[in-house]
Amino acid sequence: MMVVKTRSKVLLGDGSLLKKKEYEKIKEEKEDEKKKARKKRKDTGDGKDLDKKRKAHILDDTIIDESAVHLKINVTNFKKMTRAEIPGKAKMGCEVTKQDEGKSHWLITVGLLMLFIVVVYHIFGVYEEDTTLIEYVQNSSSKEDFKVKLDHLRSSFSSQTPYFWKLIGSVSEDVIVSKNPKRPAVILLAGGPDAHQTLDNIASKLSTSYSHLDGNSGVIKIDGFQYKNTDPHNTKRLIDEELKNGFNTGRQVAIIHHFESIPAEASMIFHSYCENDNAPFKRVVIIFTVHMKEKLNPKDNIKINQKKVEQHLESQWKDAVDKDHIEAMFSRVATAVAFVTPE
Repeated sequence: MMVVKTRSKVLLGDGSLLKKKEYEKIKEEKEDEKKKARKKRKDTGDGKDLDKKRKAHILDDTIIDESAVHLKINVTNFKKMTRAEIPGKAKMGCEVTKQDEGKSHWLITVGLLMLFIVVVYHIFGVYEEDTTLIEYVQNSSSKEDFKVKLDHLRSSFSSQTPYFWKLIGSVSEDVIVSKNPKRPAVILLAGGPDAHQTLDNIASKLSTSYSHLDGNSGVIKIDGFQYKNTDPHNTKRLIDEELKNGFNTGRQVAIIHHFESIPAEASMIFHSYCENDNAPFKRVVIIFTVHMKEKLNPKDNIKINQKKVEQHLESQWKDAVDKDHIEAMFSRVATAVAFVTPE
């Protein structure tokens, strides 16, 4: 609407002419109406928000109530299910109890078995210890018995050197003490013409000292002088049979007199019987006697006298056997060479 104002009056657009005060009053009334209308709209909007809040609150209460109802239903159903499953659970409890009992029986069985094993081990362990102790006592007794016999021989043949008896004792110890020695005890006794009789006597007495080893008496005696001019192959076979039969029947001592008189090829049989770790009979004593043509001085260097014995045997056999075979055989039979002094 177009309005034209003058000092005291106001001309409206419709041609009406109002006083200025009246116009101001009407204007204020319209402004008041507008304010009331805005307020009313505002109040109406607030009311809608309030209604929304009330509706939301009611909806929340409804949800809570429904949740409570569902919870109550679930609790009721759970109780029903629990009551329905009680027999099954009881059955399960029985099964668990049976399993526990089975485990208990199994543990008891295992425990008894372990106890049995411990007892058996203890019994056999003690038995083994007792057996070892018995063997130790027996071996100690055998060693002491042999020592007494060796001391008696030493007093009977007082002209022999201390080294002579020490050598015999050290070579013999393993066979006397051990049930399973690594090798046989091989002793070669050598003497010059002036000591031949003493040599034979010591050899015989010494072989008797071993003859009661393990309670087995008897000595295998082979006189090489009897085989001096015999067929070497047949002699070798006879000597082999005599040694095997004697050792297999429990005899543990063999004495070979006049070793130098045995034919060269036949003497090679002793290579196997005296071959240390590979010998067929290990808990045995084999004594050789060699009657030298030249005198031996026991006080001379051992290697010198040992070389003389080897040369003497070589001179007896060189025509029938080559030197290499003689040396190989001598290295087996001459591991311990003891030189006899005439008494």
